[in-house]
Amino acid sequence: MQLPRNGSLTANCLLIAAGAAVGSLITGVIQGGGQGDLTAASPRRNGEAGSPGPVKALTSSRTGEPASIDPSLAVASARAIADPAERAASLRRAGAAAALKGVEEGLRLGMAIESDQDRLEFHRGLYGEWAEVDPAGALAHAKTGFAPGLLQSEVIGIGINKWAAERPREAWLWAEQNLSGPLKEQALTDVMIGWTRRSPEIAADWIAGTGYTSQPLFNAVAGTWAEQDPAGAASWAESLPEGAPKQIAKVAVASEWSRQDPAAAAAHFAPDVQTDGGVNLATALTQIWGTTDPAATSEWVAQLSPGAGKNEAAATRHRLGGADIQGAVGWSNQLAAFS
Repeated sequence: MQLPRNGSLTANCLLIAAGAAVGSLITGVIQGGGQGDLTAASPRRNGEAGSPGPVKALTSSRTGEPASIDPSLAVASARAIADPAERAASLRRAGAAAALKGVEEGLRLGMAIESDQDRLEFHRGLYGEWAEVDPAGALAHAKTGFAPGLLQSEVIGIGINKWAAERPREAWLWAEQNLSGPLKEQALTDVMIGWTRRSPEIAADWIAGTGYTSQPLFNAVAGTWAEQDPAGAASWAESLPEGAPKQIAKVAVASEWSRQDPAAAAAHFAPDVQTDGGVNLATALTQIWGTTDPAATSEWVAQLSPGAGKNEAAATRHRLGGADIQGAVGWSNQLAAFS
């Protein structure tokens, strides 16, 4: 049965009701979750935050204790590091420590960092801790406390991912009700990724029953499931009704499976490649396999039945052969026999 389209009162009510059943299978409790009395001043520069107002006192999700380091000293120490990767990691640790000391002060400290990149890394750490305990509060501030831009989209993504891993229905409803445009599309995609990593069958069955046809959503579910169980994800994709979502899901599974075991992926999807709608699958399989084992890819293409899928696979393999002059010449000599 298809659920009503998103955004309607009926759809939201059904999401809440369905979430009760999902909740029994998706464990973990995030304390709090209410938006609280968060306020924000008008942003003043590149994502600058206003005051978040009262927020929960946080303790580390790993140790259960407040941070023991001075966040200001940690920021100063991190910014003195020349290596970019080490500097970024240190700033994220400083942001996490600041969240545990006090979110309000942590936000003020973060917005005082002059470098855009350093400020971003600090907030990644801060929001990582904050969203573990109070995702709705963290997201409410992210929505109103930052100017539109990279910083806002990053911290919203962190909050949604943390929430969705434990309570996907709540994260989905928050995104539906509070976001719009690209931010909303990305947030809903993040919800499905987090949900699929935790309970792939439940997440996949839910999205298939909603009536959504969004390419990013089906791509996210199929690709994420295939990371864990490509055969299971392929079986689910095949079970979908004929249409764009089914084709999107199959290509996403084929792409991820090819990264893990290209020969197995190619063998599984060979019958589909040889149908009228197999062109996209042929491209996905050949692009990945052809860069890692050109000879095996060529053999696979050669045994396909004539048709659009085989022609596309042959053309893709031929284009990849350009990186290997001798291989490309040999492939060109054989190309006529493959069409």
